[in-house]
Order: sequence, then C-alpha cells, then structure tokens
Amino acid sequence: MANKTPKKEQRPMSRDEFERIFKRLDEVVAELHYIWKEYRKVFTGRPEDVAILNQSGSNFLYIVQHSLLDQVALMFSKLTDRNKQRSDENLSLAQVNVYASDNGDLDLVKDLKELLDHLKEGCERFRVLRNKRIAHSDLNHELNIHETPLEGISMAYVEEALDRLDRFMNRAEGYYFNRTTAYGMTAGPVGAGGQRFMSVLDAGVQALEK
Repeated sequence: MANKTPKKEQRPMSRDEFERIFKRLDEVVAELHYIWKEYRKVFTGRPEDVAILNQSGSNFLYIVQHSLLDQVALMFSKLTDRNKQRSDENLSLAQVNVYASDNGDLDLVKDLKELLDHLKEGCERFRVLRNKRIAHSDLNHELNIHETPLEGISMAYVEEALDRLDRFMNRAEGYYFNRTTAYGMTAGPVGAGGQRFMSVLDAGVQALEK
C-alpha cells in the first residue's frame, strides 16, 4: 500500500499578511462602488437620458451597459468566493474570516460569519450568472431549453448587495483599524465620469438636430 503524502499544516495568517489582503479588498470594494456609481449616472432609466442614449450609438451603449453589469456580477462573485480553491488562495472576504479565526477573535468570527452569509444570500443571482453565463456557457441556457431563465439584476438588488458588503467590511475595519469607510462616497476626478459623458452626448445630439 502506497504511503500517503501528509498534508501540510496551514500556517496562521500574520498581521502583515492580513493588512496587505485587507488593503487590497478595500480597493476592490471602492472600485466596485465607483463602477456602480458611474453606471447609475449614465443608465438612469430617466426618459430624457434614454432618448439621448438611443440617439448616440444605442447598440454600442447596449454592449457597454451589459458589460458593466457583468463586471459588477463578477466582482461580487469573486469577493464571496471561498478563501481557497484546492491549493490556490483567493482574494475574497473569507480571508478576513480566516484571520479573525487564526487570531482567536471569537466574537468577531461570529459576526463576520453572519455578515458574510447574509451577503452571499444577497449575491446568489450574481453567482448564478457568473457560473452559467459569464465565466461558463451553460448549454441549456445557451440553447434556450432551460426550465427557468436566468434572473436579471435590478438596481435595487445591486444596492442592497453593496450595503451588505459595506457592513461586512466596516465591521472588520472598525475592529482591527478603529475606523470605517464610507464606500458610497467613492468618487473619481471631476469632469471625468458618467455625468460629463452624458453632457457631451446631449450637446452632440442637440448640435445634430440644428
């Protein structure tokens, strides 16, 4: 009988490792908020904005809109992945739970588990889209012979997921760094976002109509 190779014992995460991981998670969460905020500035659903978009390369903007929604779904899916797949580590929120457990912060472990479970429930549609359409091509859905269609993503669904994400991040950040982050206030350079884009499109449409 062949001898089994003993599994390597998992080394506890150091504080330095945790801080690097949390910093990168913080950047990803801020980026996700920024993408969504810019999306909302362009694809508002207001009739006057829809009219501008429809006269400004509607097919191209349809691709942009759905690409951004896919990006949002993919980012949420990655953040709520397990901390490890086989021997590969993931940059996911579960890494924070691992550190809290390694560090013996039992009250925090309980809170983070509840918050992450709650977030995962609110990201189920994102994960289904990632697994069946974005990262893979589910045959039944591609051939339109599925029993149930893939559910869409509403603005309210995304914003509820962002709120749950913020609660998780700020619980950990408050505990370990004695601060919290208003991710919803994330902004880019003035005049470089969706609002400026819509203003330029509107001016172009008006110029063409003269």
